[in-house]
Amino acid sequence: MPTLTFDGVFDPQPRRLDIAALDLQGFLDASYADLRAAFGPPSIDAVPDGAGAMWHIITPAGPVELFDYDNPDSPQEYPAQRAGWHLAADDLSALPWIYQHVLGSTEDFPRLTLSRDVVAITEAYILYLSHQASGWKAKERAGELKWLQARSLFVPLHRSRTLLLDVLLADEWAAADETQRQAWQALPEPRLRHRLGDPEYLSGLRARHRWAVLTDWRGPGVQPAELATGLAALADRLAERRQIAVGRAYYEIYRRTVAALAERAAEPDRIG
Repeated sequence: MPTLTFDGVFDPQPRRLDIAALDLQGFLDASYADLRAAFGPPSIDAVPDGAGAMWHIITPAGPVELFDYDNPDSPQEYPAQRAGWHLAADDLSALPWIYQHVLGSTEDFPRLTLSRDVVAITEAYILYLSHQASGWKAKERAGELKWLQARSLFVPLHRSRTLLLDVLLADEWAAADETQRQAWQALPEPRLRHRLGDPEYLSGLRARHRWAVLTDWRGPGVQPAELATGLAALADRLAERRQIAVGRAYYEIYRRTVAALAERAAEPDRIG
């Protein structure tokens, strides 16, 4: 399979990877020409009288199958025409990598995913930021980046992840009863023992972050924000501050994605 790396570099050289069946996770509107430009020739390029094309891609968050759906014409016949494509993966966390690479932004991730669970969508975006930050740190350790370069790339991604975790934990706090809140406050310091890609990584990250900051947020009489309100407040906060990211392009993508998450959380059919 061709590989999409954490820093947006696409390696067209196929790698062997045995994968189980993947589940439909989301959608993508793009032309056949767009996808060939992004990922090279498809893994399967079917004849025009039946199914269309399929790409198999490895992302830092796992493998993805990208294939066309509900198209009246074969995409090869009209390569410049925008069409609908399915994205199948193990979970939501691989999708932001595809949207960023093809669309140049993760802003459409909240509305293009199949899930209605805004908590799960937000957590997938947190994992995306975590993978990017860890990838830049790994490059520093490998000697490819100077320390200041790595720090300038790692810190904003890490900080962005932390701000979103704050919102998720505030939502959990708002929904919890007093017994649960007291139990959280009594927890000993958890250790983050799992690596990126492990199923337990995000739950461990959440537990450690809750231990570190939860009692500082919630003084007597402070009302925690629910998810839609918290995301909208973060989006407004990001619109007023410009120090969060490395460069205007990254900052704008992050800000717009948080705003899109807030819109999705405010929809009446959302879960979480």
